[in-house]
Amino acid sequence: IAIAIAIAIAIAIAIAIVWGSTMTFDAKSVAQKLLSARKTRSQLQATDVDQEATTLSEAFAVHSLVMAELGAVGAFKTSKTPEGGQILAPIPANDVRPDGATFTGDELVQIGIELEIAFRLERELPALDDPDFADKLKAAVVAYPVIEVVDTRLAFLDTCHPMMKLADNQSNAGLVYGEPVADWQSLNLTNPGHEFTAADQLVSEGPGAVPGGSAFEILEGFVRVAGDHCGGFQVGQFLTTGALSGLHWIEKGQTVQGEIDGLGSVEVVIGA
Repeated sequence: IAIAIAIAIAIAIAIAIVWGSTMTFDAKSVAQKLLSARKTRSQLQATDVDQEATTLSEAFAVHSLVMAELGAVGAFKTSKTPEGGQILAPIPANDVRPDGATFTGDELVQIGIELEIAFRLERELPALDDPDFADKLKAAVVAYPVIEVVDTRLAFLDTCHPMMKLADNQSNAGLVYGEPVADWQSLNLTNPGHEFTAADQLVSEGPGAVPGGSAFEILEGFVRVAGDHCGGFQVGQFLTTGALSGLHWIEKGQTVQGEIDGLGSVEVVIGA
């Protein structure tokens, strides 16, 4: 009897492994749960999610469904992976706001802030196979100082699969942009000096390294891999290139100010 029970358990485990490895990822279910968390300003527990996104294609499928409900894309965020690849996530246009904008306390759950360099596309992208692609891309964008407002719909952010974090728009809540700088090409956009404060308390200063290289290299890499994901990179949209300051978690009711050498200042108010 004991042998029969052991055999039965082994068969059940084998079936579970095969079933788990062949089960189709349900992007619609994940997207609906993330959208519900956004609507209710809550966070999903690990037990709320039957499946996590574990591949880039699965994360992108969730993006497309989420953005179909949230509306137009106003910006993308991107960064380099440790392996040298590039990830990207859309930011809803309603969450892209000008200098001095407010995010109310009711809009956010777990509040993070990052000071970053961004680009705005001013004219159509050059063809990827154009021999002067880099120079034409430089001429097609202007640079901005921006603050990314971070939030997460995942209470298990620290333990989830990286692609599940990506599926949740890489924990984005919004983007606030300062004034444009047209003549940015001669600026240091690899490790520029910066100062970043929240409630008049310094959270970061000094040279800040763009994650993965220069901001323009991040932009160029993004354009080469973005394709038509969520409509592709369109004129008027922003691309933000990763935190100079690192990520800092803050409480509600704070004014956040940042300044980047050569690019100027930007401010966002986080309501109580």
